[in-house]
This record gives sequence, structure tokens and C-alpha cells, in this order.
Amino acid sequence: MRQMALGFATIMLVGCAAVSSRTAYPTVVTAIGRDDAIRLGLQAAYEGGFEIRTLSVDSESAQAELSTLAEAMKRFTGSETVARGDKPETLVWNVTVEGQWQDAFPRKTEMPTPETCGRFFAVIDASTGGHYLVGADLC
Repeated sequence: MRQMALGFATIMLVGCAAVSSRTAYPTVVTAIGRDDAIRLGLQAAYEGGFEIRTLSVDSESAQAELSTLAEAMKRFTGSETVARGDKPETLVWNVTVEGQWQDAFPRKTEMPTPETCGRFFAVIDASTGGHYLVGADLC
């Protein structure tokens, strides 16, 4: 009888440990999944952006990483500052794509042709699919 009670107690303790470890680090679930984020990022990469001209896109290089909006802003702009009304803890997908983009800011004829940038990025809201930020870097 005593062995049976010890066996039952052991099973209960092991079961409780398994449950508590799963709830301590829950899996993040977002309305916009990684594949959808990559699709939205590629769409933005092909369209370019405000004053960004698309020259070529390597769609196979597209990657998406989940982070907070503040982390994404720091990664792509150097500052964790977010726009007024946005929450720094908002979950976003950081989508990056290799290719060639060019700064298409209107220039006077005497200004040099802009350099070609090798990476496009898009910060996409993981709940709505909206864009917080798009750009190209590694010029």
C-alpha cells in the first residue's frame, strides 16, 4: 500500500512539473503567421517604398523574425522610439529580403546617382499585417 502511495505521489509531482514548465514559457500565437509575414514583406519589397525604387528581389532570401516594435525600431533605425500612439511592446515581424533597391528621392540633375542598397526590410504588425516601417539599407 505504501509503495502504491509513493508511486502515485511521484506521478503527481512529475505531472505538475511538466505543466508548470509549459506555462512558464508559453508559445507566442499571432494572427499573422511567419509565412504570411514573409508574403507581405515580399509584396512590399517588390513594390519598393516611399522614395525606394526596386531593381531586383531575391525572394528565396526572405526571412521573418518576431520581436517587439521597440526592438524592431532599434534594429532598423538605431532608436527604440516608436511613434506617438504606438505601443513599444506590440509584437511585429521583422522581414528582410536581399536584392537591389535604389533611393529614389527626387534629386537635381547635378546630384550624383544614388548607391544601390542590398537589403530591404519591413516591420509588420503581427496582429493586423499593417506596416510600421519599410526601407532599404546596406548601401
